[in-house]
Amino acid sequence: MDSASHPGAFHARWAKPLSIPDDQALQLTERDVSSLYLLAMAQNAEGGGKEAVETAHKALAMLPPSRSGRVYYVRTELEAIR
Repeated sequence: MDSASHPGAFHARWAKPLSIPDDQALQLTERDVSSLYLLAMAQNAEGGGKEAVETAHKALAMLPPSRSGRVYYVRTELEAIR
């Protein structure tokens, strides 16, 4: 049985699009370190600049501190954005 015919399979035609205003979506993104990380990496891949640095700083502020000399790889990648 392929995944498309599986009874629990997701079918896009049944999904209802989310209706979230842009400003509310941005507020939700800014509270989630994973989203900020992805946004910073995407901005950096597109040429970096001030936006990428600002987004990286927001994400870094949300990360827990390093423990016992261990540094999260996310922190290392975000700190590399300049």
